[in-house]
Amino acid sequence: MRGALRTLISGVISIAWLLTASGSVQAAEWEFVRLLRLSGYVPVFVAVTPSGDIVVATFNSKPRPGLVDLPVVLIHKPLSAEVQYYVVCKHPFDTMRGYSGVAVDEAGNFYIAADTGNGATSWIRRYKPDGTLDKNFGTDGEIKTGRRMLGLDLTGKFLFSTAAFGELMVFDRETGKLVGSAPRPDSPPLIRDVAVDPARQTVYGVAQGAAWVWEGGTFEKPSDYKLRRLSPNVGEERAGEGIYFDAVSRRALMPDSRSGNLLSVSGNDGVRSSRISEPTPNYNSLADAALLTDGSTLVVTDMALNTIYIMKRSATVETAVAEASAPAPAGAPPSESPLPALAPVPSSPADTPPPLAPVPAVAPIASPATDTSAGGIKWLTDYEAATAEARSARKPLLLFGAANDVPLSQEVESGYLSSPEFTDLAKHFVLCRLDVTRQRQLALKLGIFRVPYIAVYSPDGNRLVVFLGKKDGREISAKLKELAGVAP
Repeated sequence: MRGALRTLISGVISIAWLLTASGSVQAAEWEFVRLLRLSGYVPVFVAVTPSGDIVVATFNSKPRPGLVDLPVVLIHKPLSAEVQYYVVCKHPFDTMRGYSGVAVDEAGNFYIAADTGNGATSWIRRYKPDGTLDKNFGTDGEIKTGRRMLGLDLTGKFLFSTAAFGELMVFDRETGKLVGSAPRPDSPPLIRDVAVDPARQTVYGVAQGAAWVWEGGTFEKPSDYKLRRLSPNVGEERAGEGIYFDAVSRRALMPDSRSGNLLSVSGNDGVRSSRISEPTPNYNSLADAALLTDGSTLVVTDMALNTIYIMKRSATVETAVAEASAPAPAGAPPSESPLPALAPVPSSPADTPPPLAPVPAVAPIASPATDTSAGGIKWLTDYEAATAEARSARKPLLLFGAANDVPLSQEVESGYLSSPEFTDLAKHFVLCRLDVTRQRQLALKLGIFRVPYIAVYSPDGNRLVVFLGKKDGREISAKLKELAGVAP
């Protein structure tokens, strides 16, 4: 049935919980929970939907020439005992070719990149939540640049990819029109994937096991970006090299096929290993990673075993790297509320699987506006506009992650953020109110997994402090005065 998401594997599959598995990923920072098998298909790039489902692009690893119809697979309820597999779209690929990137926006639209090995036939397409091609995107539903398209990521209104090899291209997510591109290096690295840090407006890339970063530009003006190497090559050129930005640790994650390790990289302090134990490097072929909507569950694809590993951030590391994602202690009254969940996919008998229900429509991101509900202070609601103003004015950015239907969020907004004390301090900051219900994917990119959430960033996007949940206003004011250089 054209245009509908259909089950890839008939019926509902029960998955046994696993403690260990031959070739499975074990780590000090990331604790192995379970694995999922993608029978008959090789998983490569991975993304996560706003409702917490996994989207996996596949690859034709068959040695003999010949086209194979490859699916992009949606894995519904990946942490449950009953996992369902659906097909988003299919496309034929020759040997050693396949999809080269996948991303999902707030409305549940799927962005898919295909690398056929030929620039004339490679593309980026957008599919609606029900699996139909969106003809309003690009030209008749696709972007073609005449170059091989490698890697895919999005944030806010921007979509990112690279033209083979090493030329960063930025597109308007809604229209598919080119915003601009970064200068192509004279000897470009063979970059296979990209990952975006929206706060710093930097873009990471991976090539032959080496980490790279585009910096010095902005999403609106990518021609100012310069590409810088962060680490040496540690492997050969290969398909299926992924990179993912972890907003909790503020580092990009690179699954390393050569060693079986999960590497992490920062533009400031280079690359380090996550100390994955029992890597069996000749057995695993790790490709890509993505974080689920809870901020602590990581999925990693393995091309050698047709497997997806489910990992959990260890409690000690989670507490150490980011207060923003730490859950309330067990047994203690919670000081913050989870983000409201979007509508789940309806279940049905296995013999008559329905198309997936579309994610509820999301209102367009509002232009900069004054939010009179917070004491008449000027709150921008367009995150990109707010970061641009912070850079231009050289002021810190104060970001408030809010959800209208979460009482604690409303309490902070009508209380401290509307108080005379905060009003007096507000003039020292650019203020941005992010509605995490409408802008779920952007919130996740920024590491907002629970609300209410207040963070302050330097004009260049470095996160300086985070206040999670309901905090004493005096504590917040003291820190804001320190950051603004105001006498206590």
